[in-house]
Amino acid sequence: MATSIAVAAIAMLSGCSGAVRHNVAVPVCTSTFDISAKAEVLGSNARLNDEIEKASKRSGTFQAVDITRAAGWSDDWDRMVQVRVNVTMAKLNRNAGTASCFKNLPESDGEGYRPTQFYLFVKDGKPVQSVPWPNVTSTLQFGDGVLTKDSVLSVDAKGWIVPQQ
Repeated sequence: MATSIAVAAIAMLSGCSGAVRHNVAVPVCTSTFDISAKAEVLGSNARLNDEIEKASKRSGTFQAVDITRAAGWSDDWDRMVQVRVNVTMAKLNRNAGTASCFKNLPESDGEGYRPTQFYLFVKDGKPVQSVPWPNVTSTLQFGDGVLTKDSVLSVDAKGWIVPQQ
């Protein structure tokens, strides 16, 4: 009984209400962010991907916001995370600092199919815009980390844009 109550409390805190069944929270989402949505609230996805590619040719350090501003984007975001293949909703919420339900997370059956992966931009704990990676591999390499506007980046010897340690 105590476990069922704890699971229900966690489900409600995660942004999805939940019905408890066999000690597992089954999310019932009141609002959902579609990762594959085409809405460009902050700016053009294509221009952002172009600027990321240009940034991969830079020398020295620069901030994440330099890339979004060069793409003509609004500064109305505070976190950026990667939405990789087979990420769970719980892990995405933890990484993004959100309490949301997500639709169309990239999944692979392991048979060589590589679905589109995304960058997710967040403002005040709410998903704002997702941007599909133009290639199978992201030029920005920060794994499960988080970028903010102030994150200092550089290009490593392999041509990847990486956060400064």
